[in-house]
Amino acid sequence: MFVLFGITHPSQLYGITNKFIYSDIFLNVIFLIFMFDVTLYISYFLSSRIGISPKLVFLTNFGISYDDFYDNSLIFIIILGLLVMVSDIYLIFSTKVFMNANILICNENLPKIFKFFFEKEKYRYISNFDQIIKSISIVKYILLAILGKFISLKPSKRMKFLFYIVLTYCLIYGIIIGSRFQIIFPFVIIVFIYFEKIISLKGIIYTFILSYLGLYIFPLVGTLRNISYKRLQADECNKIENVTQSIINNYNYNNVFKVTDNQAIFDIDLTKGGFWYKPIEIILSRINYFDITMKSYYYKLSKNFSNNANFYFDNLVGLIPRAIYPEKKIISSHSDQLAIELGVSKVANNAVGLRPIAESFLYIGNYYLLIAIILGIFFGLSKTLTKNNNLFTYSFFVYVGLIILKRDSFHAVIPGISHETFAYLIMLLLMLILKKLKLNYLIK
Repeated sequence: MFVLFGITHPSQLYGITNKFIYSDIFLNVIFLIFMFDVTLYISYFLSSRIGISPKLVFLTNFGISYDDFYDNSLIFIIILGLLVMVSDIYLIFSTKVFMNANILICNENLPKIFKFFFEKEKYRYISNFDQIIKSISIVKYILLAILGKFISLKPSKRMKFLFYIVLTYCLIYGIIIGSRFQIIFPFVIIVFIYFEKIISLKGIIYTFILSYLGLYIFPLVGTLRNISYKRLQADECNKIENVTQSIINNYNYNNVFKVTDNQAIFDIDLTKGGFWYKPIEIILSRINYFDITMKSYYYKLSKNFSNNANFYFDNLVGLIPRAIYPEKKIISSHSDQLAIELGVSKVANNAVGLRPIAESFLYIGNYYLLIAIILGIFFGLSKTLTKNNNLFTYSFFVYVGLIILKRDSFHAVIPGISHETFAYLIMLLLMLILKKLKLNYLIK
């Protein structure tokens, strides 16, 4: 970004905060990233060479063959589908996953039955099980990976039909809750599963074009989920009068602010904004983690920020279910306050995602390479455990691996993995029960 565009920032926030000369630390940060990447790859290379015993192979597929899954797939998906839909309905109407819950809260025609969820203070005992409900909701993505893997190896009309049903449901769910990630994530799963088939000149070109065009989803979803809004909890509900004009304004809105005079290879005046520059603007603002890494590096050294390894110990505290320990503290990285200290914002109302490299260097200094080693071991062992293409274990590691890559912070990543593991165990247990009962004759 420094070489191509001369370093740019989100104008809405960075344009009103402090600036400094990036060229002085540019090479230092490049070296910081380079060492992290090299360490991660060496760790991955060594751990992926670990042998796997026949007993461990059995434990990674639990005796579930492709034929077992095919024979029980209809009952399996019907049961999981009902569990997922009930969980998603609760999460949606209790506003647990809404990017903008005001779409429901401001809806005067909302059926009275759903008001139960808005009065959740009266039913706190249900909230104690929110994490379990969220874990059940996760099942749909692991199921999508399972079906995708199945049809990639054993094409079947039935499995393709079920795959497209689950994919459609995931996309509708993402649109309803207004989450860009939930809309894009199913396609990321598909790309990962079919990665070997995509690696061709034609596949790379098509994937690049579709990915670039997919960035236009960001402003569209951002507009639609703010049709109804409340600036403060006490404010009355407001509604966008002209949705079409609001969408156009959002596409033309520019969120890039150039802060250096460095000569760039591409001399594009991004500050003018416009529809055609929108994907580039999104990359340079929302996905510009190189900039936040430089800010974190500068802050660590200039402010003599002390190491704080306790930051990562919240991973252990977060493993205790709130249903068992209701008084458990709220796990927070206080990244909204950090945003002010880094000069990203002047008001603590926006969290800042540092990504693992910047975060680990900020909180544990040169020991940040330990995070790279742990990541390398995880991905190396994942490759070892999924060599046999077993459906459930492979799909579980695909989902968890992609979630880890997506995480802006590793502050509480282990509790998150525990939720995915719970979802995986639900699916695995259900399939083992169906295999034992041999109920596939009920639905042919």
